[in-house]
Amino acid sequence: MTPIQYVGLAYALVFFLFFAYALRLTRSSKELETKLDQLERESRKN
Repeated sequence: MTPIQYVGLAYALVFFLFFAYALRLTRSSKELETKLDQLERESRKN
């Protein structure tokens, strides 16, 4: 492989890792939002 191919591979890897991290953050954010909504509903009942 030429050096430019290594650079392209490195950019692709960084992009993939960033995308996976963003998906993970989105998923955990939705879970936290659901839990918060549930807690708010429970506090209104009492």
